[in-house]
Parts: sequence; C-alpha cells; structure tokens
Amino acid sequence: MSIMLFCEVFDPHVWLDAFKKAAPSVAIEFWPNVKHKGEVELIAVWGKPTFDFGQFSHLKCISSLGAGVDHILANDTIPSDIPITRVVDPGMWQQMSEYVVFAVIEHRRRFFGYLQGQQNKSWIKQSEIDLEDYTIGIMGLGSLGQDAARCLKALGYNVIGWSRTKKDLPGVHSFVGDDEFSEFLSRSNVLICFLPLTDDTRFIMDKALFSKLPKGAYVINVARGQMLVDEDLIEAIDQGHLSGAFLDVFQREPLEPEHPFWTHPKIHMTPHMSSNPVVENAVAQVLENYDRVKKSKLLLHEVKRNQGY
Repeated sequence: MSIMLFCEVFDPHVWLDAFKKAAPSVAIEFWPNVKHKGEVELIAVWGKPTFDFGQFSHLKCISSLGAGVDHILANDTIPSDIPITRVVDPGMWQQMSEYVVFAVIEHRRRFFGYLQGQQNKSWIKQSEIDLEDYTIGIMGLGSLGQDAARCLKALGYNVIGWSRTKKDLPGVHSFVGDDEFSEFLSRSNVLICFLPLTDDTRFIMDKALFSKLPKGAYVINVARGQMLVDEDLIEAIDQGHLSGAFLDVFQREPLEPEHPFWTHPKIHMTPHMSSNPVVENAVAQVLENYDRVKKSKLLLHEVKRNQGY
C-alpha cells in the first residue's frame, strides 16, 4: 500500500525527502509516475489535480497539503465516500498573521511612502490614521482569521469579525450570518478576507460589498482570488470610495503581465506567499491520517464537503 503525491507548485522532492525522513518504510510515488495505482490508499495534493480519482481502486483518503481544499473539490471525479482532509498548522497561522499585521501597519503608518521618499531624497512625514478611527473587520473567523484577530488585538487595534456561525474571541465583537453582514461591513475601515472559497463566497467582494464599507476603507485579501471582482475593486479605488488594497491572491496565478493591478498606484501585491505550509508539520499530519486510515480511525481535520471547508 502507498501514498501518492501530487505537487505542481513547490519542488516535489522537498516533500519526498520529508516523507522519507519521517516514514522511511512507507511507499511514496509521484503523479504521474505511479506504477501500482491499485495500491494507493492516500493522495496528498498541493495544486489543482486534473486527473481522474476514480482510477485508484483502493483510495481511502485525499489530503490537502495546505489549509485550503477548493482546488481539490473542483475535481468532480472524487467518489462521494472518500474523505478529504486539510492541514491545520500553527506555523502557517504565524506566517499569515505576520502578513496581515504588516499590511495593516503599512496602511495606517504609510511606510511605503517613506520608501518612496528615500528614493527621492525627500524628508516628508506621511499622514497617519488615528487608531480611534480605525476598525479592522475580519471576514472569516476560522483558525487563520482568529489568530490574526488575536495578534491585531494585542497591538491595540479595534477588531471585529464576521462568520457564518458565532465565534467567541476575547475583545472581538463577532457578527453572524447574513442579517449582520451589512452592519459588519459598515464598521470595517479595513476589511481582511479569510473566507474559504465556496459557491456562496465566490466573487463576494464586488461593487455591492464595497459600497457598504466606510468611505476610505482598505481591502486586504489573503483568501482566494476568485472571491474578488477585480474591475469592481479598481473602480471603487479610482472613484475614491476605497483608499487601496493589499492583495496576495488572484483569479489567475501567476497574474498575467497585462493585468492593471501591476501598475495601479494604490494596490500592493505579493505572489501568493502570505502563508506557506511548514513541510515537516504538514507531512506529520498526512502520515497521522494515513495511519488512521489503515486502522479505520477518525481522521484529523476532515472537510465537510457540503460546506466546502
């Protein structure tokens, strides 16, 4: 019996070395070089698999190597009885929280403006936003969103959150469901998206949503690019309703060279690097679930497929 790896982004040999070090007795194969498909019991995925999962007759589990699973659920060949799991890793929480804290502080204190000033040899202080007039709205209070909320709260920021179900975080007012969504948006001077990509959240950040944010609001997206209507964001910024955006994810990656995000003066971008899996931690969770599969035990971090996360 074996584990199959599908990896189209990171160097697959990094994953292979980690698996061999952690479990030298486990047979590991890479797609598409799989000699015995009938022996594959678990498939670990990083990227968007396009193959037919039905060809693996003894498959018992599919594991994302990261926190997201939308790239896996997009494949319609997965048998309905095959569980899907994801990695929940505090190491990724820290990376993500560092990223959003940086984006928030840069927006409030204008550090990129000082960088430009250095390049121009210009000794000019930037205007900063008063904390009393600065509420951060976190849209999506899963493990990543909750950790970011705690970190921002510890720095003295006023933080509110919105999610489909009630969350209890010290010092963070939690808005719940559709009935409270508009009020949440109306109070968010900075909107940070942590939502999972589902049919309900696809293109949720559109013209209608932006219109409900306070004038001058700032948007940070670290979730999925398919949640954002690019043209609506640019229009809201150019018309002066939004002050700008900090984006790490995009509808198409890599972002095409002709996309207007590249040159927009009020949009900052990074190449989907806000939070990457800590390889050893991800491998440990996959191997734990592999052992649980073989023993018919309850899996760690199993995805509710009807919810998409």
